[in-house]
Amino acid sequence: MKKKLYCFDFDGTLTTSDTLLEFIRYAKGTGRFLLVFLMYSPLLVLMKLHLFPNWKAKQLIFAHLFAGMRIEKFDALCRDFAEEYQHLLRPKGVTLVHEALVAGAQVFIVSASIDNWVRPFFKVRGLDGVRV
Repeated sequence: MKKKLYCFDFDGTLTTSDTLLEFIRYAKGTGRFLLVFLMYSPLLVLMKLHLFPNWKAKQLIFAHLFAGMRIEKFDALCRDFAEEYQHLLRPKGVTLVHEALVAGAQVFIVSASIDNWVRPFFKVRGLDGVRV
């Protein structure tokens, strides 16, 4: 018997926006968010011009903001974010994920975002069978 496999992109497909930016603003506040992006604006311009890797720019900014934070605190922050920002999930996408799970399919969420805040979006909805 063959088992179906479904893969869903997270940011911008199952969600209405890039959750990295939303998470940073949630965790650090709008002022700090703007300050850090202003500090890194030359690097972000290079990234937009395809002269610096997107993943590396995100990694540097993320490390600047969250280095030294204990994992327990970070995970709690991620869970709180997912609970408060459920509105970012597209209802039709959540329905498709749910239907795939009910049909017995293996469901994977594909994302460049850190699974610490992606996974709780689905746990809140009771979609524990999703793999991130």
